[in-house]
Amino acid sequence: MTTPPNVQLRYEVQQYFKVSQACGVLEQTTAVRIEIAVEPVEILNWFRIQRITAKFYWADRITSCETAGIGTADVLTGDDITDCAPIFSRIVHLTDRRIRYYGGVRFGKMESYDETWESVDAVRFVLPRFELHSGNGATMFACNFIWHPCDDTNALCQQLCSELDAIIFQAENDPTSLPSAIHRTDAPGQEEWCGNIDIAKDILNSTELDKIVLARKTTLTCSGPLNPGDVLIRLRASVRNCFLFCFQFGSEHAFVGASPELLYSRDSNNIYCEAIAGTRHRGVSAEDDITLGNELLNSDKDRYEHRLVMDDIEDTLRLLCSTYKADPEVTLLKLPRLQHLYAKYEGLLNDNVSDAFILECLHPTPAVGSSPKREYERLHDHLEPFDRGWYAGPIGWIGSEGAIFAVGIRSALVKDRQISLFSGAGIVADSDGHHEWEEIEHKICHFRDIILGS
Repeated sequence: MTTPPNVQLRYEVQQYFKVSQACGVLEQTTAVRIEIAVEPVEILNWFRIQRITAKFYWADRITSCETAGIGTADVLTGDDITDCAPIFSRIVHLTDRRIRYYGGVRFGKMESYDETWESVDAVRFVLPRFELHSGNGATMFACNFIWHPCDDTNALCQQLCSELDAIIFQAENDPTSLPSAIHRTDAPGQEEWCGNIDIAKDILNSTELDKIVLARKTTLTCSGPLNPGDVLIRLRASVRNCFLFCFQFGSEHAFVGASPELLYSRDSNNIYCEAIAGTRHRGVSAEDDITLGNELLNSDKDRYEHRLVMDDIEDTLRLLCSTYKADPEVTLLKLPRLQHLYAKYEGLLNDNVSDAFILECLHPTPAVGSSPKREYERLHDHLEPFDRGWYAGPIGWIGSEGAIFAVGIRSALVKDRQISLFSGAGIVADSDGHHEWEEIEHKICHFRDIILGS
């Protein structure tokens, strides 16, 4: 009979502390990671069945890696994106280079907080206590902890072993059936939305703004509680070529989504970005799909919106990099139900450029904010009658050797019996409010149908 992975790791933890006691305790606070190779595991199912409520799941479109974490070895929080500087500085100076913190940053400032996000930190990055990771042909099971010189080594070892004993490794079981939606509210409603579009167009015609992204929130009340893990399984079955994520803050409280959009990826001093904008449906046939794709590629409005995103990325890379290059042509990013205009970039970062500075420069892109981007903050509360929270904010991980952040779109907040779905549209001077409502309605209903069924 194969020894369960938690029992194997328990032995390695005990051995680590035996050696540490023999060699003397560490003299400074540091992060420690103990990991073992294990047989392949269905990681998403493992995530779903754990009884610990503080957990996360991340499937990476860039590296094709998959990670789930449970429990908390360390948590770093802040009130604003500017707090990322000290948080990230702590992370990158940890001695174990295998350490990664996972988390997110809210879209805007805290002044617009509402009850939807009341228990979610504006900035939150977590080092999980236990981590199951698959990538590069191997599956690793790890225990992370922060070592302080004053710690009682025996007590810490016993605590870690006790937590390992509570981890579940068992045969897969099927997700539970999801409840049905019994009530819906929209913020804003269609009439208010169209009025806001008219206000936005007046602003565009009377200022230097080129584009404003306005978002909607649809909240569904369901017939019973929603299990975030079950929601994630439904998403994974229906999407591809996306970042799949779930940050669970409580037993039935989580931010979950499947974002196609990379904000940036850093590998040592190399940075990679993508410009994504414009949307068309996928065709019902190959010929229809090509027609819709060509329509998108030749749409003046969509090409203009995409150009604004490209210009913003290029301006930022000129600031951050000694050299950079872009795709020679705009192409299409094809997803199962949608397709978008797409271009990718790569560059060599200047010396001493931090991830906190990269985030502040890139976020928010015109794809989710405005152009120029800094003008958006003064318009947000006026034109969006809800708090975006982590929606459209940077979501991902950071370590000493690299980082990957997606844009938290195609996402939802699960709270017990309610799920809030978010989506947005780029507004330019010739936008039509009814058309933009229908475009977002299609995205929201598609997301709803994936999660709850049509």
